[in-house]
Amino acid sequence: IEVSACPICFDATLDKDNSITLTCGHSMCTECFTDCFKNTLADKTTVFNPLHFTCPGDPSTLCQEVVGEQFVAACLGGEGSEWNEYTTAMEEAIVESFLGSSAQVAKCNCGRVARCRGDNVVV
Repeated sequence: IEVSACPICFDATLDKDNSITLTCGHSMCTECFTDCFKNTLADKTTVFNPLHFTCPGDPSTLCQEVVGEQFVAACLGGEGSEWNEYTTAMEEAIVESFLGSSAQVAKCNCGRVARCRGDNVVV
């Protein structure tokens, strides 16, 4: 995918020093991507699920490519409170995804995971 301008801010000066290209091929300003991610993370009206954070690139293509951790790490620097919030959300999303895909495990109200074997429950 060839882009001459950032699909977020429409700046036509994208180059390798100020842009990021996601695995789907969409390129955008590193600052725009970082701001988009931080705004998504800060939006407390919805539960942030990093497994569903998709490319904010060209809206005309409705790109649904999930943004990988390496891009988030590059933008957040792999440290700080936003990085910690992201990694915590990622861990929770992975656990929830696993729990939702298995009929033999469930999360208790206490936060622990229970495994069911027939009529037996193991916590």
